[in-house]
Amino acid sequence: MDGAPDGEVVMVAVDGEGVASWVAGVAVALVLGVIFVISSVLNTVFLIIFFRRPSLRSVSNR
Repeated sequence: MDGAPDGEVVMVAVDGEGVASWVAGVAVALVLGVIFVISSVLNTVFLIIFFRRPSLRSVSNR
């Protein structure tokens, strides 16, 4: 490990803003991931319903 020349350990502090922005980024990524999964599932359900019910396959619904 690269330390100080006299063998002491060098401590590096992480400021609160760096951690807070990382946590905010992770939170945004999680929320967007959940929205993506929910919308994908709902779109799949709507497609299944559309193809299984002939009454929904009218010209105006396409």
